[in-house]
Amino acid sequence: MVINLFGGFHVERNGHVLTDEIWRRKKTSVVAARLTLSLGSFVSRRTIIDELWPDAGYSRGRESLYVTLSSLRRDGVALNGELIYSDVRRFDWLAREILLSGEDATSPQIVEASLKMEQLYTGPLYLPDCGDPSFFARMRRAFATRFVDCMVRGIDAALAAEN
Repeated sequence: MVINLFGGFHVERNGHVLTDEIWRRKKTSVVAARLTLSLGSFVSRRTIIDELWPDAGYSRGRESLYVTLSSLRRDGVALNGELIYSDVRRFDWLAREILLSGEDATSPQIVEASLKMEQLYTGPLYLPDCGDPSFFARMRRAFATRFVDCMVRGIDAALAAEN
């Protein structure tokens, strides 16, 4: 499964695009995006309930979350980090390579990684229009800042290599 969050929400499974019709409930796609941003780390049920149903009580929010997760399962979506390719995970890997490589990386390697990142970053991070999107807004700013930092490092490396 491929989940892309830069420039909007886009999912492919086995080479087929999962269209809006697959996502029976709007919040199903938001949960998938939220969990994708947190692959490899724990997100509490309470956190997701507070973000998606900020005005609902805990028990009502928990029921809504259960229905939403059931819908994800019914659509055949499982978020196993070993089986998911995500543009945000690739972005993080490239950012580490560009920003944390120190003197181990050559200028051409940094320039190449920066060009890959430029191709990957097709627009701002997906921002849902339901629930409380503040987590996504924070992540959007963080990714945009890291993108600029990486591009500056790539430009510096290109200038150093007289490229």
